[in-house]
Amino acid sequence: MYRILQTGFTANYGGVEAVVMNWYRNIDRDKIQFDFLVSHKLDKIAYEDEILSLGGHIYREYYGRKEKPFTASKYIDKIFKNDSSIVGIHMNLNTIEYITPLTLAARRNLPVRIVHSHNSGNLNRKEKPETRAMQLLNKHIVQSNQYLKFGCSQMACDFMFGKKCETQVIHNAIDLDRFAYDSTARKRIRHELGVTPETTLLGFVGRLQYQKNPIFMLKVFETYLHSNFDAVLVMIGAGAMEDECKQYVEQHSLKERVLFLGMKSNVADYYSAFDLFLFPSLFEGLGVVLIEGQACALPCLISENIPEDVDLTDLVLRKSLNSPLREWADSIDLMVKRGKHARIMDTSGIRFSLESAGYSIPMEAKRLEDIYTKLIEGK
Repeated sequence: MYRILQTGFTANYGGVEAVVMNWYRNIDRDKIQFDFLVSHKLDKIAYEDEILSLGGHIYREYYGRKEKPFTASKYIDKIFKNDSSIVGIHMNLNTIEYITPLTLAARRNLPVRIVHSHNSGNLNRKEKPETRAMQLLNKHIVQSNQYLKFGCSQMACDFMFGKKCETQVIHNAIDLDRFAYDSTARKRIRHELGVTPETTLLGFVGRLQYQKNPIFMLKVFETYLHSNFDAVLVMIGAGAMEDECKQYVEQHSLKERVLFLGMKSNVADYYSAFDLFLFPSLFEGLGVVLIEGQACALPCLISENIPEDVDLTDLVLRKSLNSPLREWADSIDLMVKRGKHARIMDTSGIRFSLESAGYSIPMEAKRLEDIYTKLIEGK
């Protein structure tokens, strides 16, 4: 059995965490096992109990560049040195600011050296000059042929590596059966939320941070309420802008209409309960939640800034972030009415579209497994 060190995990049940766990659950673990390199500050990461049950190890040996500038790499190198079954690293990144584990793997000539872009924009509104300089340096380093470069979309590849690099798109595939529409789950979740069958339930799943544009989302919902009184917005997730969002809700008298649920492990049930998925991001590597939503036959109203890779069915409608709030609200109204009919129809066409585009996890996990195997065997 070969072991591959994965990075990118936090305590949040976010997109990267969901994607890597989908690989992990479906890969042949008799051949390939995943271990996880995470921050020393994290008492518990997302899916930790499941990771341990599947045979994975968790190494809390990641120290930031500024925390231990001269010794941080020693902790990681010790992992490679002490476990000869670890054959490399797969770095799952939203930013290319830190790649030390990758360069250490190259120094030890480990066969698996993968850097994987999961985003297409800078997570922070303002980056410090030294951060930008480090990103430019690391971008130059990973352009070397000794590293394999992946992205969740071509846009994500181009953002992190440049358009001239040889890259591969690894689809953020999902368990299509798990996310299929479930009328029983719809009734149960709506009952738990105190929402009637007639109430229009809008939903969002993701980190509450700058990239996701949550204040704009709240403004759109507020505008929608002007002509649709019986509506509720459910926000699943946590993040740096959570307090700012709650403050906006308080100041605009929306407390009875906006529900902050925090992190949920059963998001598939909520997709069934929603009437529309609202996702006005400033940028995305892909937006795996939009794949999940479409698998559930859920209409998705999104910004034009999101990669077109997610446009897999006619359930997706794009709007410019420069469009008036009233236009966004009118689009919600139109899509909700259309979507309620779609969910009682045969959804086999939706499944076929997602499978054909490479978003069925058994097939994509096998593809990733074959890539790992060829690297390890030197083919």
